[in-house]
Amino acid sequence: MEQIQQYPPVYLLPECNNDAEAEVHLRRVCKEIFAHELNAWYRDSETWPRDLGFAEFRKWFDYSFHSVVIDLCRRPLSTEEF
Repeated sequence: MEQIQQYPPVYLLPECNNDAEAEVHLRRVCKEIFAHELNAWYRDSETWPRDLGFAEFRKWFDYSFHSVVIDLCRRPLSTEEF
């Protein structure tokens, strides 16, 4: 658990003017993030919580919003489908 907390994943959301706007976007994708994180821990989705909604998401995860991301890599960003 300590290692997970030391190197948390980062998910990019659309540009927002404030945390309230960012939370609106997070609510829209929280089920996708929830499933991605659970799948990384335990692949048997039959054992996952039935409700992957925002209220349950908040019980399971700590999150914070950051407004600046600086890409210092010269290569284009790549995506992983999950």
